[in-house]
Order: sequence, then C-alpha cells, then structure tokens
Amino acid sequence: GAKTRIINSSPEGRCLQCHNTVSIPGLQPRDGYKEKSFEGGYPFTRALEMVQAILITSGVDRLSDVVKVWEKIISDQNGLENLHHDVNSISRYIAAIPKFAGYIGADEKANELAQYMQAKIDAINARLVNVTYRPRVYYAMGKPLFCLNGERFENQLVTAAGAISLNKEVNEAGRPGVTISLEELNRLNPEVIFISSFISNNIEDFYHECLIKGIKVAAVRSRRIFNHPYPNWDFGSPRWILGLMNIVNILYPDLFDYDMLEEAQHFYSSFYNTDFDPEHLNLSFAKPVNNWRWK
Repeated sequence: GAKTRIINSSPEGRCLQCHNTVSIPGLQPRDGYKEKSFEGGYPFTRALEMVQAILITSGVDRLSDVVKVWEKIISDQNGLENLHHDVNSISRYIAAIPKFAGYIGADEKANELAQYMQAKIDAINARLVNVTYRPRVYYAMGKPLFCLNGERFENQLVTAAGAISLNKEVNEAGRPGVTISLEELNRLNPEVIFISSFISNNIEDFYHECLIKGIKVAAVRSRRIFNHPYPNWDFGSPRWILGLMNIVNILYPDLFDYDMLEEAQHFYSSFYNTDFDPEHLNLSFAKPVNNWRWK
C-alpha cells in the first residue's frame, strides 16, 4: 500500500529498469512504515468501540461523555499503546473498566461491573485448581484454516478456561490472524475447535468444510466444534465474561453447568438495565440491543 511501497529509482533520479531520467520529482526511497497497535484503519475504530462498550456497560448513556473519554485516551502520552494492552489482557481489561469510567465520574457502576467479572473468574479458577488434563483448543475465525493470532482476546479466554491455546503455537501472525496450511492444522491436532463470534460460521457448514479440505483432527472426528450462542461473547464487549462461562461449560461439563440464558439475563438487567432478548441483539460491541439509543 501507500505506506510501504518503495520508489524504484536510483539516487540520481533514474529508472532502475530503463535508466532514463525520471522527470517527476519526489521523495527518495525510505523504509516502509509499520503501524503499531491501534494506529490507523479498522483496529483504531474497533478500539474506540470497545471503550464505548465498557462505558455503556458501566451506565454511561450520553455520547458526549464517551467522546470525553476518547479524547482523554488519545491525548495521553502512549494512550493508544496502553489501550492496546488494556483490551488484550483479561486482568488489564477489568482494571480498565473503572479507569475509563472514572474519567467522567461514572466509576460507581463500573466498579460493580469489574467486581462482578472478577468474582466470576475467581469462581472459575477455584473449580479448575485440581484439573490435571488441559484440552487442546484451536480458535478459528469463520473458516477452519483462518487461525486467530495467539494473543487475541479469544485465546486469552481459552487460557483462562484452563485449556491449552494451540493458536499460541503458530509462529506466523497477521491482523486479526493468518491462514495456515492444512498440514499445520493437522499437526496441531486440536481436540476442541471454537469459532469466533466476531466473524462466525454455522457449525454444520464449518464441519463439512473440514471434511472437504481433509482436516483430520480429533475435534473433527469427535465433532467437538462450537460457537457462541450470541454475538460478541468472546471479544470487544464486557460480555466476554458470558463467553468465558460458555467455554468452561463446554470444556468441563462435569465441573460447570452455568445456565447461559439465566446468566445473560442477569448481566443485561444489571449492567444494561434491560431484558436479554435474543430477537433484538445486534453485532455491535457496544450497543446491547438494536433499539438502544443515547440520551
């Protein structure tokens, strides 16, 4: 693209192929620029939407307050770099909830949310303490061979659920992931496959694509392929706590039996002040239902 293309001319301004003088003046060749963290493009806008999601769940209902927090983050030195780390670590994400809400004096509800999420994680950890066998889990985005980056939040949830994240063993990286080879996936041999709720897929379609492509892993043989029942339960929104409960239900059915509809209803009534109605959900990280409006 424009940020990385090298100009093919000599220091004297001659074409490197035909050696004629290039009559159009311009910059000399320079190293390509690599964006960091949330600089530019959709990662930046998604990051702002994640902040919005945190604030809405913390009881903020005015867009002007959200803008104030955005301005604070962007104007701080290393603000975007810190934001990148805040939303890619479970512990830092929880700590960021009262931090962001505190910028506009909305930390009371934010503290309640953070305490609720931490209590759920502590309860899960307490039940996992004596688990000796950790299932091998692979997280795909939409298609079987599209491997999410190992550091993505979905894979943080896998680790928090006491499992082995195979995505962390893939050396290649992309944004938000990379297409791996059939041989690589077969070598990883996951016992369980999760499909990201960010770009999801029908489980039956996913399974049949695995068969067509010749993916011969334990998860396909046992048909242990899962997605989340509702959007944004594993990335972006604080609703990822529901995704974590769903993951441990699947991985350790003898230890966990969370009623996910009941848990979702509690989350929505406590932090969105509305009922959980699957008919009115949308794909937004931030807005909990499709008829949600700012005051």
